Amino acid sequence: MSSSKKKAPLDLSVLNVHPYEKTDYSYLNDMGPQTLEDILPIEKDLTIFTDSLRTFPDILEKLDDPEQRLTLFAPTNSVLRNFSVRLDSFIEDKISDEPEEKLHQFVLGHIVPKSLTLLKDGEELVTLSNSTKIQIKKVGNKYILNNEVNVGEQIETTNGIIYKVDGILVKHY
Repeated sequence: MSSSKKKAPLDLSVLNVHPYEKTDYSYLNDMGPQTLEDILPIEKDLTIFTDSLRTFPDILEKLDDPEQRLTLFAPTNSVLRNFSVRLDSFIEDKISDEPEEKLHQFVLGHIVPKSLTLLKDGEELVTLSNSTKIQIKKVGNKYILNNEVNVGEQIETTNGIIYKVDGILVKHY
């Protein structure tokens, strides 16, 4: 389903959050290096996406591996709550006949197999899903993915980066 309306960039200034702000987890330093798997459960606005990631052992292994380098473009809970209304049609679409495999591909479509501490205007990223690519566009001091998904807070871990995003990147529903 496509909309002829273009989505306006999210104005994060109303939230008093810089669109590229980093979260400080220095208080966790006493616990040793923190992987993506360590940090994701702490992020209360990413619980739905985190639960989806943790459904799959292959993904969970990557998130916990300190040698891996990944970038997660993680839709927030509010995005996924709105998306869940359309999730049934996503599950019934053409990625696979198996609902679990469709969810697996959905999650993989938000993971890039390298750590991107800096996003570059015009760059195209290949995700772990064979059917999802991500185009980066810089508008002012904001980054927009695939011309509609705004990049918010950035969280650095020992094995990757998490970017909170205000939309979904997999469009097979």
